Amino acid sequence: MSKQKNDFTCILYCDGGCNNHTHRGGYGSFAAVQQGSLIYHQARREYAEVETSQEAEYQALLDTLTWLQPRYDPYVWYRIWTDSRLLVNQTCSYWQCHAPNLFDYLEQAQTYLREMPTVKLAWTPRAEIVKILGH
Repeated sequence: MSKQKNDFTCILYCDGGCNNHTHRGGYGSFAAVQQGSLIYHQARREYAEVETSQEAEYQALLDTLTWLQPRYDPYVWYRIWTDSRLLVNQTCSYWQCHAPNLFDYLEQAQTYLREMPTVKLAWTPRAEIVKILGH
């Protein structure tokens, strides 16, 4: 039987974005919810170095994983929800990554996930992300 949304002990939401027309950086945020209560929220963080929405999505995921790493408990199930199908499918190796600008992001994310095997990444509709993160 597969785990459902409520079966996970800690739920995380992450999102990143960028103005693809100006290529002047992006932003990202994430939040952690445990037992129905918000336990952490990183408000919108600016990413001056990113140039695409995909880079911003990856950077938001890396921020989430970096925050989680020192708190990680291998006896706890974690679910990270994102509205980026590309992020989920590339990170979980369902899709290949053909964009050179994403290679380093992808490698870092996969390294974190290998080191924290009870962390699972999944897609959720944009409305869920907005409800938690506000954007």
